Amino acid sequence: MKALFMFFLSLISLFATAIVEADSQLTLINDAKSLSEHITTVKICGSWNYNGKQGKYRIITGWLYGHSEIYIQWLADTDNKKDLEENSKVMFTLSLPRFNNYESATDIAEPICKKTASGQIVSFDAINSHDGKKAYIRVKLFDEFGKFLIKETPKK
Repeated sequence: MKALFMFFLSLISLFATAIVEADSQLTLINDAKSLSEHITTVKICGSWNYNGKQGKYRIITGWLYGHSEIYIQWLADTDNKKDLEENSKVMFTLSLPRFNNYESATDIAEPICKKTASGQIVSFDAINSHDGKKAYIRVKLFDEFGKFLIKETPKK
């Protein structure tokens, strides 16, 4: 009798796991369907720990009105399904003003993420559409929401 009970309990557990996995896939499918056609890259990039919370950085690039844009988000780690559905795990979104404006007319390559001893670095090549000038961009991210340093090095 106990063996039969354990068998049914394992079936219920397996069924519940399948429902959760199917629901997670449905959430991801719905999120993917709502992505703008202008989004070109979405990348998880390193981790942060600030003010009792921890999480990951997410890098988003896109192409809009003839130029690239780049955004960096601080995402809080969560296992709570409700938080995922309400998209409340985004703690902060940073728009890089050097690139995210119509006058910049800059095209950026796919960002590369690198963990260093001093923190997380996001780097990418950029080219100005007006004058063809190229640059190598390094953005150092800090754990504090929205805090960053940017360094631009001209390329030949």
